[in-house]
Amino acid sequence: MLNIKIFGIKIRISYLFLLAVTLLLLTDRTGLMTASLLAIIIHESAHLSAIKILKIKCDSVDFMYSTVRINSDINISYKSSLVVSLSGPIINFLLSPLALAENEYIKYFGISSLIIGVFNIIPAKGLDGGDALYHLLKALKVKNTDFVYSLISYFSIGIIIFFGGVLILYMRSNPSLLIVGVYLLIMSFYK
Repeated sequence: MLNIKIFGIKIRISYLFLLAVTLLLLTDRTGLMTASLLAIIIHESAHLSAIKILKIKCDSVDFMYSTVRINSDINISYKSSLVVSLSGPIINFLLSPLALAENEYIKYFGISSLIIGVFNIIPAKGLDGGDALYHLLKALKVKNTDFVYSLISYFSIGIIIFFGGVLILYMRSNPSLLIVGVYLLIMSFYK
């Protein structure tokens, strides 16, 4: 694990993450991966900016192969948690109109921002939408918050897996949606 400090925040980057990013960038002939990586960096920077603006203590940021995790003070208000959770997707949605640009790279960046924003707003465990849902349920004092949160999360993941399967079976389409659904299901057990 590579350990560095930026603005007093410990950044831990797994070597597998670095390898995956390097391979993606080396094989990127279209500029799509570079644009997507930039959209992801801006997404995560929005979370960190919200943490800094709200004066929340941030211990570290972990870049793992399959996720980026911001480790911050867990004893903050539900409102602050909701703002931090939604800040990443919001910045992606604000940047998504760039998909209409004439420049191909800027267009890729806008499309990547839109996809990252939509993906992260899904109310599933391990995603920003899931975190926002959990904090919203807590703020609304919903009984059995953990059960309701899990139920909505697994229902959302189930829909993704179902449509991914339908696309493959009936349309002989790309398996990406099914893979994303299975990925979210596996990640939900670690959250």
